[in-house]
Amino acid sequence: MAYWLIRHLVILLNHNNNTGIDMNQYLEKIASEHWIQGAVKHKGALHAQLGIPEGEKIPQATLDAAAKKGGKLGERARLAETLERFNK
Repeated sequence: MAYWLIRHLVILLNHNNNTGIDMNQYLEKIASEHWIQGAVKHKGALHAQLGIPEGEKIPQATLDAAAKKGGKLGERARLAETLERFNK
């Protein structure tokens, strides 16, 4: 069902698209198997924002507190928590 909805949305967006972006290519890029590499745009930014040297593990309590905050810090911390679950 979700694929059907996305496919029709792409058709509608392409019909009304004045930006020059090919939505099919965009969605294929998003749906590719390497979506995580595209999600992490600034490697080490979370460590820098938290003041923890890169290479050291971020304590879970610090990560949990950062995930509750808003802005880029919160986004990065929530993404880190999500990616952490993939390794288990």
